[in-house]
Amino acid sequence: MPFSLTPALRAAAGRYCASCSDADAEVLQKYSRDGTSEISLEHVQLLSRSLRRLPGPADGPVWVRLAPAPPHAIAVSTFFRPTLQVCELLQGAAPVISVFTKAERAPHPELAGRLEVLKAAEENREYASMVGDVCCEEGDGRDAAEMNTYRSQVDIYIFCMYTVCIVEHTTQLSRTPGKPLTHR
Repeated sequence: MPFSLTPALRAAAGRYCASCSDADAEVLQKYSRDGTSEISLEHVQLLSRSLRRLPGPADGPVWVRLAPAPPHAIAVSTFFRPTLQVCELLQGAAPVISVFTKAERAPHPELAGRLEVLKAAEENREYASMVGDVCCEEGDGRDAAEMNTYRSQVDIYIFCMYTVCIVEHTTQLSRTPGKPLTHR
């Protein structure tokens, strides 16, 4: 996995290449120049192992200048301790993720006709599902059966109301004052 080449990685590679001239220094030489912008994880690990092999000073850590500091900058901020661990070397380096592009394939010549028929059928199904609530011409009969159920329920309600009205009217006629109740 490649990582972006930070100034700390470039300075560490430059420090190692300046102090050694082995095969590892030849591999890491390209990272100390300005032309390279990425470094692989394997080369960061190689740089970490190589830096650990360097002899350290007896009186303490060596401080390396990253870049020339402007006159108004604080001098301490332009120096860093030479890092030895991979996690310290990769601090601030972002992984470089390549963009995946799917290559367009041509369909098999024998199956091209079938593929077109299937695509057309799928588009028709999608269109039918989009306009299904608006246009109900293509139904499976469930809508008609549901409407018949509603009609029968409405008919029963009307019949019940008519019966109640007739019974109520008959009851009121039979209770009118001054007329005797007659049983037939």
